Amino acid sequence: MFRKLFSVIEGHEFQSKKSGNIVNPFDLSIIGEISYASEDTVKKAVASARASLQHWRNTPIEERANIIAKAAEAIVANQGTPSELCHSEIMDLIVSEMGKSIYEAEIEIFESSDMLNYFANEGIKHLSTIEPTLDQCLWATKTSKLVFEPVGVVGVIKPWNYPLEIPLWTIGAALLAGNTIVFKPSEITSGVGIFIERVFREAGLPSGVLNVILGDGIVGEYLVNSDVDMISFTGSTIVGKSIYKKCSEKMIKCSLELGGKDAFIVCDDADIERAANGAVWGAFANAGQVCVAGERFFVHSNIYDKFVAKVIEITQTLKLGNGADIHTDIAPLAFKKQFEKVKMLVDDAIRKGGKILIGGHPCYEKGYFFEPTIIENITSDMLISTEEIFGPVMPIYKFDNIDEAVTKANNSEFGLGASVWSCDLRKAEEIAKALNVGMVWINDVNVAFPQCPWGGVKQSGIGKDLSQFGIYEYTNIKHICVENSTDNSQPWWYPYKKE
Repeated sequence: MFRKLFSVIEGHEFQSKKSGNIVNPFDLSIIGEISYASEDTVKKAVASARASLQHWRNTPIEERANIIAKAAEAIVANQGTPSELCHSEIMDLIVSEMGKSIYEAEIEIFESSDMLNYFANEGIKHLSTIEPTLDQCLWATKTSKLVFEPVGVVGVIKPWNYPLEIPLWTIGAALLAGNTIVFKPSEITSGVGIFIERVFREAGLPSGVLNVILGDGIVGEYLVNSDVDMISFTGSTIVGKSIYKKCSEKMIKCSLELGGKDAFIVCDDADIERAANGAVWGAFANAGQVCVAGERFFVHSNIYDKFVAKVIEITQTLKLGNGADIHTDIAPLAFKKQFEKVKMLVDDAIRKGGKILIGGHPCYEKGYFFEPTIIENITSDMLISTEEIFGPVMPIYKFDNIDEAVTKANNSEFGLGASVWSCDLRKAEEIAKALNVGMVWINDVNVAFPQCPWGGVKQSGIGKDLSQFGIYEYTNIKHICVENSTDNSQPWWYPYKKE
């Protein structure tokens, strides 16, 4: 079904002169058209959020949580199943706009609901007033409170690779804390963004609290330059740095989840079959378009040949195709620019001596498909060794001792996540502690829990999503100190004792 999509402010659509097409990455058919927000439209959206702020922040947190819970319920009700694609609006949107397989869309929908339910059910306690225990020998007459207040109007700019889940783990936290929002989804997945706005509106969210503006990076710049109090951005490191600079000039908060180049370390005592299965999924799920996808696979030399043989065997069984086909394992890349980048990185590696063990080529006459690719003989001069791939490519390295693997894993400008594979859990945890990243999975890869923080270090960004720490990102923490005595002076006030 062809869709015409417009920015939504206070529940009303806003059209502008500039427009762009939504393209299905499977067959390159045009499935929709979006009207790009003008700078004036962005200003109207921010003004609407500003006008709604006082009412929303004064709304009891229990009411805010109840609306979030209703939105979670509506998303689950809309989930559908892979065999009932036509009965699930959000699944159809994710598959047709982004290209994701229906199984992966189903997982995304489930996780999105899980995260919203976390904010609704557990978030309240994290925003409750805290009364620290002061030293009674020194401060017997004083009490202190920590209160969590909303930052204000939050500009939310989120990507296309998880178009439902990543926006919701920000929107849920920010709304619970009492903020109002102007949300710019990726132009690739604008339909999902409009769906999110409608779900919250139908759940009872007051007018103006969540507005959606559509468009490309220029529209994102309008939002960053507008009268917002904070920017929450997930995307490339290059764009994130420019946002960070602008926010620092304006002295407003920002939360940035940026690029990744995750290490996947396989020790010589690992369960080879489990590690190989994890590697194939960790590299190729969502066609590799995952911020914490394995992008550097370090395998101990003692098991290297067995491991490589196993991952090739598994990869050979994977089926590429339309995300809407229940038999598809790997769907297309989301858009042309990403497809061309993956091809460029693989071609560069081949030209510089990389050995393709399987894959290595685009495939299909139509659609942005790239074969799941395993490549070895990786050298430091290859772009694939340092740049984020964001595609179905598994570069494999051999190591002889664990210190070497940790050193190589840490030798990256990124520090988002990593995984360690070993039957010795104590050893694996020591390795995890030595890795300079924000998240480590042991004998698993890429699992998000709403109770646990998500985010990285170094060029992978600043701030956290999920957990109480993700909620705190969208608050200003205020300390209120009360003096309970009736004395008209304090020992440290004037006049100072001179004797």
